[in-house]
Amino acid sequence: MLGNLANELVASDAPPSQRDLREHGQKKTKEMHQAALFARAIQGAFDIEPNEMKVGFPEDEYCAYDAILLWKKEGKVTRLNVQLKELPPASLAPKVTIEEIINKVVKKLPRSLDVLVAIFVNRGGGAQEVNVPHHGMAGVCAFGFSDLNPRTIFVVGYIGEARIGATVPLKFA
Repeated sequence: MLGNLANELVASDAPPSQRDLREHGQKKTKEMHQAALFARAIQGAFDIEPNEMKVGFPEDEYCAYDAILLWKKEGKVTRLNVQLKELPPASLAPKVTIEEIINKVVKKLPRSLDVLVAIFVNRGGGAQEVNVPHHGMAGVCAFGFSDLNPRTIFVVGYIGEARIGATVPLKFA
């Protein structure tokens, strides 16, 4: 559904700010898009069947998380509350770093054991090592599109004590 919306925006020659979901009133749509991308990355990282992953959103706008991932694998149901953040394009905020985003979230949500922070890396460049301070969250992950192939998503980080890292195609084969 979100892919069709993106194609419509491009076909209608919408301005870049609208195509990038940065206009007033597009925040929820942008969160939905990022949550769907993160869910796809998690599906690939944990080899979850497509029909076993659900993405939901809390009814309370002021909740500590923006999305809920729920999946079933080998009879076990897992729920992940996700706080979405974004490392914006360098053209919009060149000085913002992923460390700054993590440090702000750690200060804001110091004891959120049931919330994972997922940072959408919305800029190009090579991989870099990131220092993650001690935190009381369910985990911290970075995800985004691969520079080598914009139809490939990467995810790297920790969920609990488990380190994850994967690159997955945007669409299922």
